[in-house]
Amino acid sequence: MDAELVEMLPSTVQINRYIGPDSHGDPTHEVTATSYPARIVAKNLANRQTFSWNAGSEELTLPTHTIWIPADDTISIGPLDLLSIPDPYRPGGRVTAKIFTVSIVPDENGAYYVKLACGWMYHRQGAF
Repeated sequence: MDAELVEMLPSTVQINRYIGPDSHGDPTHEVTATSYPARIVAKNLANRQTFSWNAGSEELTLPTHTIWIPADDTISIGPLDLLSIPDPYRPGGRVTAKIFTVSIVPDENGAYYVKLACGWMYHRQGAF
């Protein structure tokens, strides 16, 4: 990987791949996480903004991070995988974020990157 690109990837994300549902229908994931160098761009959203609720559910999706990961032919990330990112409030700590979208983005040289939009889902409580 190009040394200048490595400088732009100061963080590490960890991904536990989705295996499938267990006997109760709950998701199961690989026990061992795979680590990837990444560039994480976080955004703060004020509570006063209006968000749309998922149709037919009581959950609010709140995308708060965009993550860029350099890719090769071996990388495979899906929206059901578990994503662990550095916790900005606890140095050395990690938090698990929900993957909302996975995009494959090529550059001008034919290399490509995985772009993740991730964040959290909030359960609706009362009127909004």
